[in-house]
Amino acid sequence: TTTSVTVVSDNPVLAVGSATREYVSKSRAKATIRAYRSDLRRFESWCLEHGVQHLPAAPETVADYASDMADTMKPSTITRRLSAISQAHQMAGYESPTHRQVVRMTMAGIRRTHGTKPRQVRRLPQEDLVAMVAALPDDLRGLRDRALLLVGYVGGMRRSEVVGLDVDDVVEESEGLRMTIRRSKTDQEGAGREIGLVRGRHHLT
Repeated sequence: TTTSVTVVSDNPVLAVGSATREYVSKSRAKATIRAYRSDLRRFESWCLEHGVQHLPAAPETVADYASDMADTMKPSTITRRLSAISQAHQMAGYESPTHRQVVRMTMAGIRRTHGTKPRQVRRLPQEDLVAMVAALPDDLRGLRDRALLLVGYVGGMRRSEVVGLDVDDVVEESEGLRMTIRRSKTDQEGAGREIGLVRGRHHLT
């Protein structure tokens, strides 16, 4: 079989077969890969500016890099950038500098100093849901939209999870519906999960 080189931010890091390279490329969402590449380019530029090596990078270099970002970026953004650095090192066969204590303690200090409260999405009041459902037309499109609204609301599902449902994913039982969510934002590897939707007490909903 032919071999080729997987490149992360223009650095050859792993010589593998073409089939392996294809699976490796699908191990992360395309948006995640783009973000990692962008994050690595920023890290390389920072290292060049400060006259330090980026691959393999010393733990102290990564800790200083995190500290340099702390005043202008959210801890979650810094964590993502360190994750890209970690992935690049591991793919190149190096120990990840982000696992070292100096980096962990630096990030702990950044979170304690600059930590932000997670954004809580307010749940739609039930009376608003009822009003939305009641306003839908009594035709096939209205029936579809009513099902989308009610299933998503009762199941606490993301939009991508609702539109990703197939007929085979829904089983009607005496108590209600048993649904299989095959993939979600928190289940990128597609392990899947089942949820139950109990029948409501009111005909409209």
